[in-house]
Amino acid sequence: MKSAIVTFFDSYPPKTGSGRVCFDFFLSWPIKKKKFFQLSEKKIINNNIETIIIKKNKPIFKILKILNIISRIKKYFHN
Repeated sequence: MKSAIVTFFDSYPPKTGSGRVCFDFFLSWPIKKKKFFQLSEKKIINNNIETIIIKKNKPIFKILKILNIISRIKKYFHN
């Protein structure tokens, strides 16, 4: 069984309290096949973390990337 955790802000590396809570939740999730999806301005290279790059950390850029997030999650669960 696979699972995905999605955040619409920078969660890794944690810079805020909400980022720390979300990433710790991901780490403590008991399922081994898991992936962490986040929106960020910076690319993170990690096998379990997939970063969707946005130009600026503003709501309009996040809304424009929703279809991209959905397609990546769909692809992850399909494989």
